[in-house]
Amino acid sequence: MTVVRQPSVPYCRRSRGSAYLLVLVMTAMVVVIGLGAIAVARLNHRNAAVRGDEAAADVLALSALEMGITVLEDAMDAAELSASPWRPGFTHGVWSSPVDFGGGTVEWSLADATGDEDLADSDSDPIVLTGRGSINDAVRRCSVLLVPAGAGLEVLQTPLHTAGNLINDKSLAASGGPISVAGSLYNNDTIAGDVEAGAVMVHGSISGTVTTPVPAKDMPGSSIFQSYYDRATPIPWSAFPNPDFEPGLLSAAVNPYGPQNKDGVYRVDVPAFETLKVREGRIRGTLVITLGYKSKLKLQDELLLEPHRPDFPCLIVQGAVDAKVELGWPDGATLDEAAVGVNLNPPHTPFEGDSDGSLDDVYIPEIRGLVHVLHTGTGTFLGDDLDDSELVVTGTILTEGLAAVESKGTATLTVDPALFVNPPEGYSEGDRVAPLPGSWTWTVDP
Repeated sequence: MTVVRQPSVPYCRRSRGSAYLLVLVMTAMVVVIGLGAIAVARLNHRNAAVRGDEAAADVLALSALEMGITVLEDAMDAAELSASPWRPGFTHGVWSSPVDFGGGTVEWSLADATGDEDLADSDSDPIVLTGRGSINDAVRRCSVLLVPAGAGLEVLQTPLHTAGNLINDKSLAASGGPISVAGSLYNNDTIAGDVEAGAVMVHGSISGTVTTPVPAKDMPGSSIFQSYYDRATPIPWSAFPNPDFEPGLLSAAVNPYGPQNKDGVYRVDVPAFETLKVREGRIRGTLVITLGYKSKLKLQDELLLEPHRPDFPCLIVQGAVDAKVELGWPDGATLDEAAVGVNLNPPHTPFEGDSDGSLDDVYIPEIRGLVHVLHTGTGTFLGDDLDDSELVVTGTILTEGLAAVESKGTATLTVDPALFVNPPEGYSEGDRVAPLPGSWTWTVDP
């Protein structure tokens, strides 16, 4: 019997096939991983290059700003030598010719910050300087607000200047400079001091020299309010009961209503038809107030108001139609720590260099510094028409609308020469400009 044997497949042949397949799979995996690693490396390299270009574009944008500032300084120096204005030599929104620099290009432009697109219409208008830096596909812009930084505006040499009319129904005493009225003066009682006015409709009793007509004096640009508003710490309207604003002491170191502001700048938005009453106390800082339609700001009690920074105003108000600002306190009143219930000169907020931990100090109410009320429809009233009142100011009051001394008010206003010599930011003549601290902004080129 013959046995037929089936041939068998050697085990080693099957093993070699499996091993070959495994090698192919592993090789493919290595290739895929290698290609992926190369792609990731290329992507990382590309991202690093992009980040490097963006960082370089930042530096170039700053270099463009420096170039623009240098050109402006040269123009201002030349203008001083020739006694001619420098602003007409520049055009709103026009970029300088690109300059190759640092492997990229730099250029800069100027823009009128008030929105009228005219750089030369007013020396007091701030300017936005923008620098643009480009390298490969990265483009960056850096902008800074340039504000007048020359001598103080002429209005800072007056204790009171109104761009509108002045009505005096009681007693107004001025020293250190003239009462200045761009519109018409209606003096129904007594003015002790000099007067400069566009016209005098009612002369009354004026002890000093009267000069009329006089040309209108320059006022700060309309954007000045926003520059302080943006730097202010907000105090919400809901924080005031009644609504009375009575912090006792408000300063860069003390804010009973919330976070402190290192410059002592605090803002309040007063809604339409509402009245904010600032009660007795001491404010060493800058109050930035917006008034709604027919709203009021009343500094009606004993108050000691002065800025934390000498280069800031103590009060700046953006008014509205039929809004009012009333300044004054009871005649002969004093500011008594015991009555307020707060130490007004603690170590962190001394008064004229003196501090203590007691409540036995008494102060004379006074406003020290610059008060500025914007908006032609807002009236500024000194004193009261119902009760005997007084207002003492060492500094300057500027108002764009009506100014009035009430029938039972006495206003004693004295110029502070330091305001003109070292004017607050934004209150200088525009023969020179300088960057405003805190106004730097970065953008990606659109």
